[in-house]
Amino acid sequence: MVQNIYLNDFIEKFNEQPMLRDTIFPELYDEHIIPVGKRLQNEVNENMLTLPSMDRENYLNYVKNRIISETIGTLGSSIINKWTEKFNLEKNEFPFIDNEKIKALLSTWGNQPGLSYKKQILVKYMQKDFYLYAFYLESEKIVKLIDLLLISITNGSPSVEKIKFHCFKKMPGASKKKNITSLFDALAKKNYIDSHSKKEFINAFTGTSPCEKMNWTGCFGDLKTVIDHCIKKEFITSARNKWVITASIFKDNGKDFDNKNISDTSVTKNEMAIKRLIDSIG
Repeated sequence: MVQNIYLNDFIEKFNEQPMLRDTIFPELYDEHIIPVGKRLQNEVNENMLTLPSMDRENYLNYVKNRIISETIGTLGSSIINKWTEKFNLEKNEFPFIDNEKIKALLSTWGNQPGLSYKKQILVKYMQKDFYLYAFYLESEKIVKLIDLLLISITNGSPSVEKIKFHCFKKMPGASKKKNITSLFDALAKKNYIDSHSKKEFINAFTGTSPCEKMNWTGCFGDLKTVIDHCIKKEFITSARNKWVITASIFKDNGKDFDNKNISDTSVTKNEMAIKRLIDSIG
């Protein structure tokens, strides 16, 4: 039976613009928009694997029509134009968090005490447009995936396109890949990670998307310690969406998790031992 749980969730989240009253855009982007888009892509791929071949085309067209009519059909890339022109931005750098002025505006509460009325209006409209444009981009990704799957059906090749996982960007320096390799070996020796994941681990921590998720076999909180301390030691670059990336490339003892799961989890009694292990490398 076809599942549309995340399709419905994606459309509902798109229409929850009042959330901007309670949450600033950067938090919504990392914890609300990107994850629902990824989950919907996963759902489409999973349904394509389980549906009878005769039903796949109708299913894909159903999802595409709902996405277009209930989200993307009301939007367009022009929604962000006034901001790119106002601040001299390049669209391909969205959401522009590296721009300090943009970052400050997107991190400002619209009802912040002492904020002038003019600034309140600027912040509210800007964050709403960024919210809508972020969903526009996610919708475009899903429609592109569906179009590729429809082409594969037409060509008699019903294979499902692999999900492209995220990855961490490595810090510059010739020794960094060697450090990451040594880190994997140390973690695998302590049974924190599946020993067969070496290639994927090195790729994921040196700027290349892994082909499949790695299985973290230690305690869940220990994975959080590894990511945080690797950033502190500059094995990998700091990323504001670090938990989105982590959820995209790891499984917790064979099970998927989301960015909120790992963000909210507590570190364990192994925290200091893991930090010492990372400190000993490089």
